[in-house]
Amino acid sequence: MSHAPDLLPGRSLRRQAVGRRDVARRLIEAVYAFADGFGPASVYWPIQEYNAPARSLYDTLAHRTSFVVYRR
Repeated sequence: MSHAPDLLPGRSLRRQAVGRRDVARRLIEAVYAFADGFGPASVYWPIQEYNAPARSLYDTLAHRTSFVVYRR
């Protein structure tokens, strides 16, 4: 199982003309490929509920779970 809590492209890459969705998609697909190299793998990451643009992309790349996070 792989957990990617803070996996972000570098600042210079974020400033390029490449679409942000393309960069994010490629980054996640690279993580999937890396994890697959270790055999059957589960990859997950947290996302803030109000981050609709990211969630719409992630909905095309993974399955949303029913987990809710509580923090004190």
